[in-house]
Amino acid sequence: MDLAKQFYQHCQKNSFFQPTDYLLIAVSGGVDSMVLLDLMQRCFAKIPMAVVHFNHQLRENAEIEQAFIKEYCQTHQLPFFTANWQEKTTTNLEAQARKARYRYFAQVMKAQGFTCLLTAHHGDDQLETMLMKLVKYGNFQNLAGMKAKSVLPETTLPLCRPLLFTDKKTLYDYAHEKQLTYFEDETNQSLDYARNRMRHQVLPVLKGENPQALNQVARLSEQLYFLQEILEEMQDTWYDTLVRQRYDTYQILLEPFLQLTPAKRYFALQGIFHRLSLKAQIPLKEAHVAQVLDLLAEKRLTFVLSVENHWQIQASQDKLIITRQKEKVTSQDFCYTLKVGESIMIDAHRWVGLFVAGEEKIPKKVKHFSEFRHEFLAELNPVLTLRPRKPGDKIALSTSLTKKVRRYFIDEKIPTAQRMQAIVVLDASKNIMSLLPFVNSYLSIDAKTDKIRYILVYRYIE
Repeated sequence: MDLAKQFYQHCQKNSFFQPTDYLLIAVSGGVDSMVLLDLMQRCFAKIPMAVVHFNHQLRENAEIEQAFIKEYCQTHQLPFFTANWQEKTTTNLEAQARKARYRYFAQVMKAQGFTCLLTAHHGDDQLETMLMKLVKYGNFQNLAGMKAKSVLPETTLPLCRPLLFTDKKTLYDYAHEKQLTYFEDETNQSLDYARNRMRHQVLPVLKGENPQALNQVARLSEQLYFLQEILEEMQDTWYDTLVRQRYDTYQILLEPFLQLTPAKRYFALQGIFHRLSLKAQIPLKEAHVAQVLDLLAEKRLTFVLSVENHWQIQASQDKLIITRQKEKVTSQDFCYTLKVGESIMIDAHRWVGLFVAGEEKIPKKVKHFSEFRHEFLAELNPVLTLRPRKPGDKIALSTSLTKKVRRYFIDEKIPTAQRMQAIVVLDASKNIMSLLPFVNSYLSIDAKTDKIRYILVYRYIE
């Protein structure tokens, strides 16, 4: 069967485009895109189509190729759109050129109302792409190749690659048979580029080992996309089950998480971190997944891991907390007195108020914060002092047990970040009556009934 017939049947089977579409064909002037253009004209001449060319101005023959494509389109009465790359870069040239090219294609599609962009990627390109991804990423989610039907980068504009089913040699044979004019990009022979090294040094070996290598890779890519679809559904379920959000803080419930098998834990955590990296721009990476899983495997349920951009991962007994790092509080940061009916916003994450029981007034801005309450009896109008903890602070936990605050934190396995945010509450005698938001002193418990009942309310973001 000749290529034109295969191409027609392949496009029809996969419903790449419809008679009502308005197609834009990306043409560089190389053999791949010139074959694609010829096939489209032969097989789908009744569908409106146009040509787009982006001149990177990186090679001597770039203007000659641009002029040739323009003349070709005039001869065949095809609308032609072209632009030159003006803002060149000296770093990561290949990737930046691709971004600029697709950005221009998107502009033309939007401005002219095209319904789909066609590119001439073929089976050899697919194998090269997957090998480069394997070397670069090392995980199966990123290993899958190009989809035959996709979208332009950073848009929702349809993109179609109808030549993925065939190989480079077949395109050359077709071009020679039909006597098509095309240009060879001399930079494709340079081993300075990773893709060219794959093309000239690795692909020939693989094809030599198995002539069906391209078909095998196409099947593998399809299977990987199917697996990814199934996995994403599972990861969505795990996220909804395990993750709780409060403002810019995210909590992962450890009890149900640890009940998962090791394999499910890995993919659940990977999915959660990936979603948070997209949804909240938290720079969570594969390395963080491995670190957390290793620490949990060692039965370490309290730890703190720093993440870029002032984020951190805290494990606190039954939760994994992902939050922004707060500035460390020192004994010099604040010392407040608090009277009945007053409240203080210590910072954006912490609010404290003192009220007669039943007369609490909680501001709306802290309505959804976590809460710690301390009810106590006292003489009329007590005055409390609030400050950070200091070395040597002690709290009376019972008639026979007084602990240093430092020892209490160690015994209760309180994470370092939470220790730094603790607030010490002193009564008029300078005794510690509460350690917010962790524990109250037994000294605040009074059985006398002739005293007034007060409530110290602490609202905070964990």
